[in-house]
Amino acid sequence: MTRIRLLALLGALAPIHAIAADYEVRHDWDLQFNKKPNAVYRGRWSAVATTHARNTSTQANDRTTANTPFTPAATGVINALSDVAGAHADSHAEYSANANGTGFHRVWGTATVSAPLGRRAIAWSRSYIATNIGTVNAKGKIKWKSQWKTDSISGRGAAGHDPLIVRSINLDTDERRIALVWSVDIQGDGAMLSTLVNGDLSFAGLGDGMIRIIAGPSPYITSPTGILEVQYKGGIVTFSAATGMFSAIVVPSLGSGASFTGHIGDPTGQFEFDVDMGDTNINGYDMGVGTDSDGTADAVGTGVPTTIVEGNITTEATAFTSYLPTQWYRFEVRPTSSTTVVDRIPVQVDTVGHYRFRSTILGNVLIKVKAPQSLSETVPAVLNNTGENTLPFMQLRNGDANDDNVVDFFDYLMLSDGFESQLLDEPYTANLGADLTRDLQIDLFDYLIMSNRYEEEGH
Repeated sequence: MTRIRLLALLGALAPIHAIAADYEVRHDWDLQFNKKPNAVYRGRWSAVATTHARNTSTQANDRTTANTPFTPAATGVINALSDVAGAHADSHAEYSANANGTGFHRVWGTATVSAPLGRRAIAWSRSYIATNIGTVNAKGKIKWKSQWKTDSISGRGAAGHDPLIVRSINLDTDERRIALVWSVDIQGDGAMLSTLVNGDLSFAGLGDGMIRIIAGPSPYITSPTGILEVQYKGGIVTFSAATGMFSAIVVPSLGSGASFTGHIGDPTGQFEFDVDMGDTNINGYDMGVGTDSDGTADAVGTGVPTTIVEGNITTEATAFTSYLPTQWYRFEVRPTSSTTVVDRIPVQVDTVGHYRFRSTILGNVLIKVKAPQSLSETVPAVLNNTGENTLPFMQLRNGDANDDNVVDFFDYLMLSDGFESQLLDEPYTANLGADLTRDLQIDLFDYLIMSNRYEEEGH
């Protein structure tokens, strides 16, 4: 059974002197690996939690990370906290993996600003679980059934994201393949509620927001895929579409209220995806499942000016740009006349490299962007609130394995320690950042990238 629940409340429901935002994303799984006699359950948990709180005179920032292998059962939690007069942000990530192939992970956080001092508070956290069920399947095929995962996404003034990914390694050729099976994205400032239970889907939304559910697409999924998306403003639909496996759902038409119901799959709700990673071979395929959940909450004080900034960006020499549906980059904005960073914003960048975020600084600014494993770049801009501000295209240099914004000897140590390791190997887990090509292994290609950028620093 798959259940998706989304909830957001109008910021206006809070007292006029305080603006609050929060989020929670929880993903439960049941791999049922114990039904396979050769199954070996192991995995790794990677997580990050960041917070930013600012008032009229000071700011606080915090960041906590985790990168932990587990087998067969373990738990973990990380927390971040930023608190100044009038502004508060806290973010968290946790996981619990059971020996029988079940478990959950979740992220949650809050951001609050209050008059007269509060200016902005941002909470963001991300949790990634990669599990390996050790299935040596000579046909390279598995079936994903709806009871394998349960999603719950909630928030106000927030966004949430929760994809499910299947990956395989051909044990004859060492070829790696990845299939995005399912992904849910939400964002909004108004009340939202959506459920999916035994194939029955319902949704209702107020304020401004959107819901997008993607089944696939992937060349390795042989069963029907599709996309369901509804966008609305002031509770009124401005865009709606349902294709493929969602086509039987009647989504609301333009100009109508943002609510609908429908059914997915067979009458019992036991819809499934057929994943075919390749032809029958001699040694079979090593199969794994990964899920990446994240959420963010952003609260801006009353009367604080804001403007929208957007553009396109990429990082050099990365093989799997669509390994996950979106990636998170760190943006910093400051006035050109000051060295003090005003906004520190985690921003989603989609598979085509597009990003969009809200800045509370107008006029002449410097915008610095940093992605995991890449060196930062800084661009000047003039931001105004008469429309959206588009930045020039940027490409970030790759090679920063330990994320300290310089490529040096310490990055080489990580690459050396993890060299010739693969996804879920302990050396790979411990040195994940050295997989610069993001092809699920640390090898010569990563070495060449690092060598090309050796002794370079972020701008």
